[in-house]
Amino acid sequence: MKLKKRVVVITGASSGIGRATALACARRGAHVVLAARSARELDRVAQQCERRGGRALAVPTDVTDPGSVTALAAAATARFGRIDVWANAAGVGVLGRFDQTPPVNCAASSTSTSSAPSTGPGPPCPSCAGRAKASSST
Repeated sequence: MKLKKRVVVITGASSGIGRATALACARRGAHVVLAARSARELDRVAQQCERRGGRALAVPTDVTDPGSVTALAAAATARFGRIDVWANAAGVGVLGRFDQTPPVNCAASSTSTSSAPSTGPGPPCPSCAGRAKASSST
């Protein structure tokens, strides 16, 4: 897939795999929407992405909060008009024995892996709906 001028939302973009993904996409000319909890780190990564040729938008986001993730999708769409790729690289860790971990901690851990906003089966957000219908009819 060519990434030049594609809009790529990346959760967990402040470090690790998310940061590496953001920098790689920016090098290929993507418009990257960076999401993580740390605004300071996101701003640093955004600057690095722009130095590599991409346009960047930093959106502080808590992927365990559905409202925050919906706001992320709205910010991406408001700035770039659409979302082409959504990459979930955010991670939440739980330390301790599984049988002694409170259920709320397990839920938070699994929530981060399915954080794209959704209205049920189908595309992850309203801005993707038209393209999903078009591609499913071919």
